[in-house]
Amino acid sequence: MPIMLVFLGAFMGAVFNFLMRKNIDGGGSTRAFLMLELIVAVMAVIILNPVRAHYYVWSNEIAGVGLIAGLFFGTLMWAQGKAVQKGPPGLIFAIVNSAAVFPAVIMAGLFGHDFGYVYTLWHGVGSLLVIGGLFWAGCGACRAKGFSWIPFSLIAFFSHILMLTFIQWRTLHLRPDLPPSELLLSLPVEEAASQWFLPMVFFGAAAMQIIFYLVKENRAPTHREVRFGFVGGIASACAIFFLTRATEEATGVQNAFLFPLSCVTVIVLCNLWGQFLYQERVNWWATLACVIGVFVATVNWAAL
Repeated sequence: MPIMLVFLGAFMGAVFNFLMRKNIDGGGSTRAFLMLELIVAVMAVIILNPVRAHYYVWSNEIAGVGLIAGLFFGTLMWAQGKAVQKGPPGLIFAIVNSAAVFPAVIMAGLFGHDFGYVYTLWHGVGSLLVIGGLFWAGCGACRAKGFSWIPFSLIAFFSHILMLTFIQWRTLHLRPDLPPSELLLSLPVEEAASQWFLPMVFFGAAAMQIIFYLVKENRAPTHREVRFGFVGGIASACAIFFLTRATEEATGVQNAFLFPLSCVTVIVLCNLWGQFLYQERVNWWATLACVIGVFVATVNWAAL
């Protein structure tokens, strides 16, 4: 069951990316799409988190951390949207999802073995495979599309790393068995388990996109933008919900590969619709290098 939930979540993530591209193809604004989908996603994650769990305890600290992660998420969404307007969507989504490899490096450097973060030779090899695969695929894309999409892709890539790092840092507060650290907040157990973290992530991103939209466009969204934004928000919220449920139901061995499985599935699905629907010239060997690299670098080998 957890594996099926991961595939469902990855499929919904790929659907969200496809809807963003379709909105752009129809002349829709990326700002309008992101603003609308994030507003819908905020409402959806409130239903799927505090309402579903019947747990409404509020924590200013956890909400603040969520808001900061949300600003990185908003930057990621903005930069990814700009990149898709200028470059190959399949490769861009692969770049953004491959960022999942690198938060483990940061967390291992900050917290180390005592907190469950171990960085081994295999993790380093996986990271190099991801970087090499992206460079290989990027060289071909630059010859076909130019270079204007690369800065936005890199902004999205690094924003994704920072967002995921904040999310992983927050999860450490849910483990009372860990040793004390100056890098962690001192919170009661009830506040550490606050279900408002994820809604605040989406709220921060939504607020950022609302400001961008009002400053740059300040108009009523079109019916097409509303339609794609609404469906995109549902897809985004479902992707996170399915992945969260998978981690709740998985065994220790299954948890070791759920996240990499989700990432590589999104990468492959986005490249598939890029090739078959938009005739993108996908470098599948480079994609395979990224897929293998994500698995090698993010799987918790000690748990297998």
